[in-house]
Amino acid sequence: MKTIWVFYVLSLIVVPSYSQWVFQKEIPFSLGNVGVDILGNLYVFDSYQIKKTDSNGKVIFSYANKNLGEITGADVTDPMRIMLFYGDFNYLVFLDNSLSLLRDPVSLDGLNLNRAEVVCASQKGGFWVFDSGDLRLKYFDSNLKQLNTSSAIDVDVSNDKSISLKEFTDYVCLVFEKNGCFVFDKFGNFVFRIQEQGFSAPYVNNGYLYYILKNELVEHNLKLHNETKIALPVDNSIQVLFNGSLLYVRQGDKLQIYFLVEN
Repeated sequence: MKTIWVFYVLSLIVVPSYSQWVFQKEIPFSLGNVGVDILGNLYVFDSYQIKKTDSNGKVIFSYANKNLGEITGADVTDPMRIMLFYGDFNYLVFLDNSLSLLRDPVSLDGLNLNRAEVVCASQKGGFWVFDSGDLRLKYFDSNLKQLNTSSAIDVDVSNDKSISLKEFTDYVCLVFEKNGCFVFDKFGNFVFRIQEQGFSAPYVNNGYLYYILKNELVEHNLKLHNETKIALPVDNSIQVLFNGSLLYVRQGDKLQIYFLVEN
């Protein structure tokens, strides 16, 4: 089997941080996973339902479809094109900004993607999927035509599993529980890998890859491959997200929001 030659270029230069988190506000938040789009709208999704809330946590739209099983993944990055992944029945659902259907549900089985693990929407109008059957990242356009395919990646899926996939302007990040993050360019070509267990919540902006690891926000320079680490304002959170300017920390039934300032 062909595999990608994996290299680890991280120099692990840690720059002392002179930044601090400033608490902005706290809002009530129901059980489930939290997501935030590029406009700052908040979403929560549980087994069968996704809800969109205003800035104070009040639900303004919702969507549910129990016929497709449980929601196993959601990409809410683009508020005009929300994507839900139903892993049990292997379907995708696309919703608009009011959480109404944009098109009929898409069957991944119909695209010969019988072992799709994680999926994300693309800014180009299609979607990316990691196919554990052949260990490749694949891009399908809005007409469901496959346009890009990566080389097979070097990971043993029998002892690990992918947990998230996310596209940014020039990069696609595929994250595993144990094998860290594989970074690809916008055409599906492998770029580099960060081999850190516990890697979560990647976000790419202005030449930096941000991610959460061991109660820290890590800022990875995509050109120099050095890092700055900033301690999170609280420990033992259920979920943490960073969107380049705001930090969202979920603890119990509360969602705390912080912003970062230089001392």
